[in-house]
Amino acid sequence: MTTGNLHYAVLGMGPVGSTLATLLKQSGQRVSVLCGERPQFNAVMDHPVVVSGSLNAEARFTDVFLDLRDVIAAKPDVLFIVTKACDSPVLLRDLKRFGIHGKAIFVSCQNGLDVENQIVEIFGTARALRMVLNLGVGFLKQNEVRVHFNYSHVLSLRGEVNADVTRVIAEDLNRAGLTIEPRADYRSDVFKKVILNSAVGTVCALTGMTMKEVYQEREIGRLVRQLIREGIAVGQAMKLNIADSFFEEAVQYLAHAGDHKPSMLVDIEHARHTENEYQCGKIFEYAEKLGLEVAATQTLYYLLKSLEKNTIQKSGRKI
Repeated sequence: MTTGNLHYAVLGMGPVGSTLATLLKQSGQRVSVLCGERPQFNAVMDHPVVVSGSLNAEARFTDVFLDLRDVIAAKPDVLFIVTKACDSPVLLRDLKRFGIHGKAIFVSCQNGLDVENQIVEIFGTARALRMVLNLGVGFLKQNEVRVHFNYSHVLSLRGEVNADVTRVIAEDLNRAGLTIEPRADYRSDVFKKVILNSAVGTVCALTGMTMKEVYQEREIGRLVRQLIREGIAVGQAMKLNIADSFFEEAVQYLAHAGDHKPSMLVDIEHARHTENEYQCGKIFEYAEKLGLEVAATQTLYYLLKSLEKNTIQKSGRKI
């Protein structure tokens, strides 16, 4: 693989994937995109994708696909996996089954702890990167994305992966408008985001509130703070670089997040599987291994697990 002009593929054109693809395309990169459904495919084929808010970009795509085999035939160098973590194992197995070329690098852009291991299990550790995207985004239309907030982002710097390729990916993303830093201790940043998503996204999914509404509700806010404290305790017990001061950072993050619906709330509203297993579920799993009590995290994990199951059952979809 040459590192001069990488060909990127974005697999999953939800709000995050659409934002990432549009920024890269606007900056002059070659970008192929995989749409999950025909209506969005038609929208992206017929119109430019427009990103507004905290980030601004507009791009028209020519390499737009509905079939994963067509993406593979285009021979991308780097594939950003922007599907939900619960959907990725099937996608990754299909990539291998359909014959993705042997030097392609995969970047997990998903929420949740250890989700990059899904790539490692199928393609090996030398082809797996992880990105922590601190974005709050939502669709206005199928080809229009609103960015509610955009903070700095992190790309894993893993010794097993070609360092030159990692560096070029980071440079291309920065040139595209994302402030992103390659970090060897990326797992600490992953865990911090898991704490935030577990504390805020889970509560929003259970209550139907936006992030702003959760912050403004006094009693709910106390619950969120307890979830943050439990997450920090687990992360510190895992010897991750999470200082006590992260508690205040997390509270301030929530205070400035705005009237945004996290993805887990949107999933519940549409009777879809959430990433609960990779959020509260992972914190609870590690807490049990470490012998720590995380009563609030455990309770919300089970509550959301039940709500998700019942919501999907009532919709008539398969669990």
